[in-house]
Amino acid sequence: MGYWSIPLTSKDTNLSTAVSPYIPGAWPYFLQALNWAQSYSLNVIVDIHGAPGSQNGYDNSGQRTQPPMWAANQTNVQKTVDCVTFLAKTVGDKIDVLEVMNEPAGFLGDDFTNVLRQYYIDAYDTIRAESGKMGVMFSDGFRGLDVSTPAEIALSSP
Repeated sequence: MGYWSIPLTSKDTNLSTAVSPYIPGAWPYFLQALNWAQSYSLNVIVDIHGAPGSQNGYDNSGQRTQPPMWAANQTNVQKTVDCVTFLAKTVGDKIDVLEVMNEPAGFLGDDFTNVLRQYYIDAYDTIRAESGKMGVMFSDGFRGLDVSTPAEIALSSP
């Protein structure tokens, strides 16, 4: 889901809640889908598919842009953490696994990967604090298994 589909209010974030140019309104449908899944005993995996500023610059992130600006702006990163926190608090009992970022652009190098690594740690910690039973999924950021991935670092954090 795109960050713009998560109805953050000023109680949920210290940042702007504006989502322009995106159109909000998917949340009630998302809740209905979660209720259907629960009533039919279906497992649910949700991912943050579109992060503020775009996590990979591809159109599937909600914004085609080069370079992607998610990691270049701490406000974007914090807003994504706020979205993960909101999901864990409000629907964490209906989600089996939350992938905290879909296909981030780790191929951009170590600076991006370092921001991603810290985001993974922060997202993991907030999920554990808000919804201890929900599984957490990480993307390798297109880095592959031959490097120390952010997921490995996050999972080994205290």
